[in-house]
Amino acid sequence: MAQDALNMKRKFPAFIVFALLFVSGGAGAESDRTTDIGKIISEGKFQPTVPDDSAFVSKYGMGSRAETHGTLFRSYQDKKNRTWVRLSIDTDPVPSERFVSEILVSSKAVSKKVKPANFGDRILSLRGVTLGASVSALRKLSGEGETSHGKISGQDYEVKRYYPVNGDPSLYNDFYIANGKVIAFSVGLTE
Repeated sequence: MAQDALNMKRKFPAFIVFALLFVSGGAGAESDRTTDIGKIISEGKFQPTVPDDSAFVSKYGMGSRAETHGTLFRSYQDKKNRTWVRLSIDTDPVPSERFVSEILVSSKAVSKKVKPANFGDRILSLRGVTLGASVSALRKLSGEGETSHGKISGQDYEVKRYYPVNGDPSLYNDFYIANGKVIAFSVGLTE
């Protein structure tokens, strides 16, 4: 009986350690998949689900906050990559229900006030089109792209919109064009 108790003591802690590593590893992987801005931008879509605001705040900080017409914006600057990132968040009254509806990466300032953050090099390319690329680089994307106009910090730009998932209009990729170059791009949801 004493030997059984000793064996149980040896096995039990190993089991607990394994269980904790398994659970925390799984949770961390899920969290990274949904809040890694570099992954979202490089792939051009939110996978596996649309991340909530609190997950981004936990990972990148509060950012510089502004609210306009029912949308909350968080702005950051990645000084290493000389880029600005702006998150657009729906302002649900319940904080846990506030989801990120768009992530914009720009070579132009997105706000007068920004907070520093490090997003890594993957934010420099959306579906193979890099910031600063010629507008002709958009040819590699399927379809013509819809042309419209959009603003970044009050400045008007031509915007080419593409739908990366079989033409599904609820998920879009926008490319902002100035002087024949891609100066910003975004991944966003229409619903």
